[in-house]
Amino acid sequence: MSESDDLRTFIREITLRFERGMDRISREIRADVAVVREENRHYFEALDRRAEEESRRTDDLIAESTAQRQALLHILDEMRGGDGGTAPAAG
Repeated sequence: MSESDDLRTFIREITLRFERGMDRISREIRADVAVVREENRHYFEALDRRAEEESRRTDDLIAESTAQRQALLHILDEMRGGDGGTAPAAG
């Protein structure tokens, strides 16, 4: 076997080792990415649930505030006599 054959064999072996190592690293990276994607999915689903809860809470607060305002305006109208002599308070 000549020096060039030895060198060719050495380069082939090094290349195969490198490719196997890169394949292993690639598999590990894909597995890590899959885990991160799943964690992100859970995180954003939780954020979506929280946003929906806050939206419902905000809607409830707005409805309550509107009802209170209307009740106060009704009371003001009653205090004015409610006889139709004056325009009702704006709502």
